[in-house]
Formats: sequence, C-alpha cells, structure tokens
Amino acid sequence: IKSPRHEQQDYCAIAFPLAGDDYLVALVADGISSVKHAADASRLAGESFVAEVRKQIEKGGKLDLKKVVQIVNVYLVAESRRKTRELQREAVNTGQYGVDFESPAFDYETQMPTTFTGIVIKDRKILSAHLGDSRLYLLSHGLLTQMTTDETVAEESRARGEIDIEPKDEVTLTNWLGGKGAAPVIDEYEAVAGDTWLLVSDGVHSVLADDELKDLAVILQKALK
Repeated sequence: IKSPRHEQQDYCAIAFPLAGDDYLVALVADGISSVKHAADASRLAGESFVAEVRKQIEKGGKLDLKKVVQIVNVYLVAESRRKTRELQREAVNTGQYGVDFESPAFDYETQMPTTFTGIVIKDRKILSAHLGDSRLYLLSHGLLTQMTTDETVAEESRARGEIDIEPKDEVTLTNWLGGKGAAPVIDEYEAVAGDTWLLVSDGVHSVLADDELKDLAVILQKALK
C-alpha cells in the first residue's frame, strides 16, 4: 500500500516446502528509507531468504539459519557493489570525473540495507533470525511477549542506563541486513500448539501499543482456529 510519504518499503512472505519436507518460513523486512533502493532491498532479502532456506532443507542437510542470513547478506552487498560499478562506469563515460564516490549522495544511489526478522518452523522447533527494529512477538496463553530486541541507538543507550535519549535515536539502527557488519541474532524455541507468532515492522509497532498488538494477535489466532 502506497503511503503519502513514499512507496511501500516493507516486504513480508510466508512460504511452504516445494516438495517433500514439512516446514514453514515467515518473514518481514523493512528497507531503510534513507536510501533509494529500500523497497528492492527488503524484497530481495525476503526472496533470497526463502530460496536459501528451501535449498538447505530440501538438500537433506541440517538447517543453518545463521549461514542462510550470511548468504543473503553477501547477495545484498554484491548487489550494492554492482550498482556502484554501474554508476562509476556511467560517470567515466559521461566525463563526470569529479564525482565523489564516498559521498552520502553516492551511497543513496547504491546501498541495499534493510531490517529483517524471519522464522523457520521445522521439527517442532522455531528458529528465528533478527537484524534491526522489525519485531517478533509470541502470543501464548493470552500473554503477548516481544521476543526480539530493537537494535537501535535508543535501546543500546537504555541498556547502559542512560535516560537522555533523543527522538532520532529511536529510529537510528545499529544493525541491519545488507552491510559488511551485519550480525544476525539467531534464537531457537519449542513449537507449542496454540501459540501464535507475530512478525511486524516498525510501521506497525511504532503506531500500535502492545495492548493493541495483543488484540490484533488474538483476533488472528481466533481466525486461524
């Protein structure tokens, strides 16, 4: 859905096995809006994550979710470098020898960063991967629990006991997919019948309070039953 401010930069997916095995993949990614290709970054991250999970599982091997995320990150970084080379060639071919390839303006044209939260449900286990400030929630026995920690300047400041936090710190990421320093947080949980897992970007959790998110999750839970 297109917003008044910019094109939609979130991407979500639910995927099932192509054949054979029994598993489910769910994810949400939110392209960082300060770059030109934010929507492409979230979409490519989601599509390549699903593809890599399928490749690992359907080859019969053990799923290594950290490796999956690392492969997706390499893909996004490579795509960013490809865009860089294209713009460099264009600059040379058109005689723009004064272009600053280290400038923020050039980064805007080439970078492919996105937040990412994804889960794989398999063998009564739930594996999760998280980077940035998209979130994973668990609704269990009427209690909604946030299972991920926002990787922002604000949250790091709070963890150090600081209270002087500026509004921009709430949206300034310290970790994301599509960068050289990407560091996924991988967790594992037991899959319990009746539990509902909710994946949302900051476009949801920044405007809905936890009570509202819980009400939404309960409605979804009842609809699924």
